[in-house]
Amino acid sequence: MVGNGATDWDFDVSPSFPETVFNFNLISQKTLDAYNDNYCVVYFNDFRPRNGTDMEVCNKTWDEINNQTGDLNWYDLYRPVYPGGPLGLLLSDSDERYGVSEVSGEKYKRGYTFSEYTPWLKAA
Repeated sequence: MVGNGATDWDFDVSPSFPETVFNFNLISQKTLDAYNDNYCVVYFNDFRPRNGTDMEVCNKTWDEINNQTGDLNWYDLYRPVYPGGPLGLLLSDSDERYGVSEVSGEKYKRGYTFSEYTPWLKAA
């Protein structure tokens, strides 16, 4: 079973993303400093309003971060994004991904995509 590390929306996912991608050397120190110096906070899919002392700088910096990292898989920065979902598929879209797994007599569908697990999530 795969779990999701996002347990607190105030800290996980988008609020922690700039620091994470900086540590992967994917954005510059200047970009991270602009984000932090303006106390920018952007939430996952904008489910809460963006925040910061200078929203023009915050929005511009967040766009810059996304332009530099938009092709990445947030679940695994070492792997590509697979087509077909807001953050890509967790599995390829081949017929092989479908099937049924049985655990203690219970049958479970195998091969869900990201969008099938989270139908409430709007596409970016």
